Amino acid sequence: MEETALRQLVARRTRLFAAPGDRAVSYAVIEARDSRLGMGHADYRTENVELHGAHGTVDYVDIEDQTLSTALGPLAELLRPEEGADLTVDLGD
Repeated sequence: MEETALRQLVARRTRLFAAPGDRAVSYAVIEARDSRLGMGHADYRTENVELHGAHGTVDYVDIEDQTLSTALGPLAELLRPEEGADLTVDLGD
């Protein structure tokens, strides 16, 4: 339940950074990273977020959004990005 709510929040915030009117963006990939220099704490990178279009296109955006960053912390704790798992978020309606 918590993961679903966090994913929905991340999707809503990420959707704001797609090109205006671009409904063809279907999902985003947010890269996993080790944020504490190998100390076992991992997070997700909000630079170069991949926005994947329905026709195989990929755009890269930097997302500077406090709400998104705040949601990514607890999501990282649930999904363990230190094991190399990037976060894929469905951006469909």
